[in-house]
Amino acid sequence: MTQALVSMTQTLIDTIVVFVGTVRPLALVWTVADIFNGLMAVPNLIGLLLLSGIAATETRRYFLDRDASR
Repeated sequence: MTQALVSMTQTLIDTIVVFVGTVRPLALVWTVADIFNGLMAVPNLIGLLLLSGIAATETRRYFLDRDASR
């Protein structure tokens, strides 16, 4: 897809979502917002799990190097 098509599609989706958000009951809008917020956490949690070993190794190495230079 070209950048212009992606931008136009995103603008259209945003416009529809804003319109729907203004005509639906407030409780429904908050519920949908909460659901999408929760769904955004899923890829972050997967990445955290996949990278936890690397992060632990690098943190350990950082503190060992830091302590050795003192």
